[in-house]
Amino acid sequence: ILPDKIRLWGELAESDYKELEKRLTPIHPLRTIDTSSLTQADTQIEILLRSIATYSLSFERSSFTRTNATSAAALAKLLLDLDKASAKVDSSYHYTILAHPLIGKNRVANHLLEEQRITHLQAQLLRAGVGAENLSGKISGDLSKAGQGVTIHAEKND
Repeated sequence: ILPDKIRLWGELAESDYKELEKRLTPIHPLRTIDTSSLTQADTQIEILLRSIATYSLSFERSSFTRTNATSAAALAKLLLDLDKASAKVDSSYHYTILAHPLIGKNRVANHLLEEQRITHLQAQLLRAGVGAENLSGKISGDLSKAGQGVTIHAEKND
């Protein structure tokens, strides 16, 4: 005896999800089928990209000491999750570590610290399993983002 309600969960590519919906149509009058726990890789990618875009590592003045609770390990998990989700739809991403300008007049010393923060975070992400071929660093010259620490820009590979 089948239950009145069937719940499906897991991950599907969008094309597979549409095929499943088509196959389930004749069953709907007989049983309630809950597909709300099925995630599509495309949707998961969008969610991960939004999370990565809003992720920021802030530091105490002139140091590597973070002032917020965000961690390189949590960031690495987001990047690795995006790698897995994008592989399901035959795509991949490149991650650029962006060190935003430090506030202050000593641009030469600040520039050196910004480079060191990139190198430090890059090493942490590599240790966590992010592929070196998918990772680079850049000092942002955008003064409107001065004092915003380090962020990640994810760009889809061609």
